[in-house]
Amino acid sequence: MKSSLCLIFSIVMLLGTSGKALAAQNIKEVIKVYDAYIAAVKTGKADKILVYYSAQQQKDIRKSITKKDQREDFVMMARLMLPESYEVKHAVWSKDGKKANIYIEAQLPALSEVNRGRIGMEAMLRFIKEKSGWKLNVITPLADLGKIRRPNDLSYNKDEANRERKMNIGGRIVFSEYKDDYTIIMLRVMETDVAVFLPPQKVLLEEGVLLEELQPWRLHEFDGNPHKSDDLKFFATGGKAIEEEP
Repeated sequence: MKSSLCLIFSIVMLLGTSGKALAAQNIKEVIKVYDAYIAAVKTGKADKILVYYSAQQQKDIRKSITKKDQREDFVMMARLMLPESYEVKHAVWSKDGKKANIYIEAQLPALSEVNRGRIGMEAMLRFIKEKSGWKLNVITPLADLGKIRRPNDLSYNKDEANRERKMNIGGRIVFSEYKDDYTIIMLRVMETDVAVFLPPQKVLLEEGVLLEELQPWRLHEFDGNPHKSDDLKFFATGGKAIEEEP
């Protein structure tokens, strides 16, 4: 597992890029809570795990695990998302600095109880700051990195758009690339990466599109037409950013 110092540096750099900042101490505390949670899951004790959850989550979970088998199931669910290593990729903080979405890529070990091999997982950790400090609110698995579907190629031909069909897609931007004649946005929708084609950068700027809204990790939805034969390509005619608020 990467050292906390490296992880903190990564988050600070990401926050600087997105224009959002949080005190270094708060960043350190969030990472410390997750690392402590990992250690608690390894003990296999439900009560030790619950300590790191928010007050409301503790209350709700305790109501649902009153029996021994329920507590065992709860521990198993926690083990399913227990990483042997992880890397922080991105962080989003609420305007008041009291909530945070932390995105990680984790290596999850093989787990014989559920017949699972070793996998790479993209996940979001949601934290909330309470009087006692940062607490884990929920862990959301986003994608099995080994199962992500991607386009076979990124070739562009506007005549391949199916103009008879109109669609809307939304997801997280993986990368943006500006070509001479067009722009390509790779949009992750669950475990599928869709190549979204837009006009070139010059045209986008003339139309008042804010390029910062097309940066990686931003949430966006697009209106437009699908490809005639490739469901992983999309020709956008419009779109709008989706504000992420933890």
